[in-house]
Amino acid sequence: MPSGCSPPPTSAACIEVIGQARTPWRLGAPQPIAIGGTLFVHGTAKRPALEAFVAQAHTRLLQLLACGEHVRHPAAAAHLARGLALHRIPAGDIPILFTCFSPEPRDAASLALLLDAKAPILIIDSPDPLSEHPAVVNDGSPLSLVVLDILGTRARRETAPPPRSRHPIQPVVDAVQARLLTIGLTSVDCVIADRAEPTVWFDDVLRMAGDDPQLRALAAAQLANSPFAAAALDALAAHVVTVLNAALTDVTDASESHALRVLLTQA
Repeated sequence: MPSGCSPPPTSAACIEVIGQARTPWRLGAPQPIAIGGTLFVHGTAKRPALEAFVAQAHTRLLQLLACGEHVRHPAAAAHLARGLALHRIPAGDIPILFTCFSPEPRDAASLALLLDAKAPILIIDSPDPLSEHPAVVNDGSPLSLVVLDILGTRARRETAPPPRSRHPIQPVVDAVQARLLTIGLTSVDCVIADRAEPTVWFDDVLRMAGDDPQLRALAAAQLANSPFAAAALDALAAHVVTVLNAALTDVTDASESHALRVLLTQA
């Protein structure tokens, strides 16, 4: 792990051990710590002792990295995060912030707590400073790759809500709004209500009764390309204009008169 510029510890390290028998064998680290090379052993090479030696060497390298000039190198944060997860270095020895988190970066103490916890944590693709939920930002950095590797199955994508089905009379609403625009009236937002009557009313916003049998029938006629659908839509649009005028919206008597003349003449 030379001066914080080595690759991030995202793949298992392998140390070749050569003892007195001169028959090389491999000492695989139980965690990917990005330490590799050849270890020459004089005497009996017992695996537990060698694993303890590697852990001690890793701790020392982390300490040197944390106080060295390359501590702010992107790969250094990844190595230090792995060290925190393995409890090889105290959080108080690490002077940097770990940036692949939202809503804000984490210091070493905060990261250590997160890595030791058991609760799941969200994965997102970009920081959300307004969010109240902690998340790992999957930005492709060495740090994010290592953190996600440490978290394993704890890191989860937020489940997308099921798509909302289109209301049966939504085509009617869309057609009426488009018709009003063609005769010069500004677009009016319309909410579909789960009720059967009245057909159209205004209550801070224009509303149509989603369970109205006539509106349902009109939607079916649209779908079937009925020759009578266009005239029925014009009549409904005319009714909407009168409702808007009665509710003292931007629709005036003059604009209502013009709209009714156009719509009902063609209906």
